[in-house]
Amino acid sequence: MTKNAKRDQEHDSCSAGGEKSRHGSTRSTFEVISKLEEVDGLCRVQRQEIVVEITTELPLWEPKQKVTAALDDEWKKAVARLNRHEAGHRKNVMQAAAVLRENLMVLKPQAHCLAARADIDIALQNALIRLDRRQAYYDRLTKDGLRD
Repeated sequence: MTKNAKRDQEHDSCSAGGEKSRHGSTRSTFEVISKLEEVDGLCRVQRQEIVVEITTELPLWEPKQKVTAALDDEWKKAVARLNRHEAGHRKNVMQAAAVLRENLMVLKPQAHCLAARADIDIALQNALIRLDRRQAYYDRLTKDGLRD
């Protein structure tokens, strides 16, 4: 078994003054695990796994003093909106994994396993580049979660 590059993607919601703040965050890790074998002079993929881990962090508010019911309700609505926004990022990650899987399935056998590993790495890197662009577009479209 060969582990291809393990790559992390991170997205933070909400920016203030040009700096990222930790109001909400979705991180993903992609790992491609491949079993390559030379058969009839060509290196072929015998088995392949894509492992995706997604972590979403949402803010926790624990006021030190009693707050009004209206303020508490507003907080709950804000967290629900943020959670919906982060769900969109998770959906983008899963779509990227599905496209990566399709792209890996059509890779051609190579004369050497080193070239086959390089093809897998390139497919993974391209998937992550597209995901970065999709996540940035999604943030612009939703104004970082301020708009559904």
